[in-house]
Amino acid sequence: MENSSQPIPPQQTPSTQTEHTEESSPTTPVPAPSVNQPAEAITMPDTWPGAFGIYNLSKRIVFFNLSTILTLVIISFIASITSSYMKSFMIVRLVMSIVSLLVYVAMIRVLLDSVNSKKVDISEAIKYALNFNRAGNLFLLSILYFFIAFFTLLLFVVPFFIVMPRLVLAPYLLFRDNLNALDAIQASWDMTKGHAGKVWGIIGVIILFALLTVVLVGIYLLIVYTAAFVILIEFLSKQKATSDATTQANSPQAPVPSTPDSVSTVQ
Repeated sequence: MENSSQPIPPQQTPSTQTEHTEESSPTTPVPAPSVNQPAEAITMPDTWPGAFGIYNLSKRIVFFNLSTILTLVIISFIASITSSYMKSFMIVRLVMSIVSLLVYVAMIRVLLDSVNSKKVDISEAIKYALNFNRAGNLFLLSILYFFIAFFTLLLFVVPFFIVMPRLVLAPYLLFRDNLNALDAIQASWDMTKGHAGKVWGIIGVIILFALLTVVLVGIYLLIVYTAAFVILIEFLSKQKATSDATTQANSPQAPVPSTPDSVSTVQ
C-alpha cells in the first residue's frame, strides 16, 4: 500500500505576522504642535461689568504689548521730569511737550491695536506718531478741550462735570476712525449718550489708583488700567452694532415686485 503524504504549508513566524499586521494597519502621523500659534482674540463682554470689572480685561490688553507700553511710559516719565527740572529753559520745555504729545499718540495707537490682538513694537509706534497730521489733530483737540473746559467752568462749574466726561473718548476715536478734532468730539458726545455713569466709574477708579501711587502699587495699577477707555469704546461699539442688527432684522422688508413671465412688446 502506497503511503502518500501531502506537503505541509510553511507556518509564519511571529516576526512575519507582526510585520504583516503593521503593514495592513498603517498609523496616521501626528502633526507636530505649532510653535507660533495665533493669539486668542480679545472679545468684549455682552454686559458692562463695571469699572472694577474691566480691570482683568484691561490687564490682558496691556500685557499683549507690555514692552512697547512700558517703553512709552518711561519716555513720557523722562520727558515730564526733564520739563519740571528745566523750567528756566523754555526751548527744553517745548521739546519735552512735543515728545509727550507724540508719546500720547503712540500710546493710543498701541492700545487700539492691542484690543484687536495686534502686536506693535516700539519702532512701529514711534513711526506712527511721527506724523504731522496726527500730532496736529491731537494738538488741536487739546486746545478745544481747554476752551470747552474753561467756558464750562465759568458756567458755575456744574456744566463742566456734565460736558467733559462726554468728551473723554475723543482722542481714541480721533485715531481709531481717522477723524478730525471736531468730528472726534462729536463722535465722543454721541457715543457716551446715556453712558456717562460708565465714564465716571472709570474716572473714579483712575483717581483711586492715582492715590495709591504713594505706595508704588498704584503705578502698576495705573499702567495696567490704561486700556479702560479703549474697552469702553469697543463695548459701546459692539452694543450699537448689535442694536442696529436687531433693528434691521425686525424692520419690515419692502415687497419685491414680481416679474411677469412674458412681456408683450407693442410695435
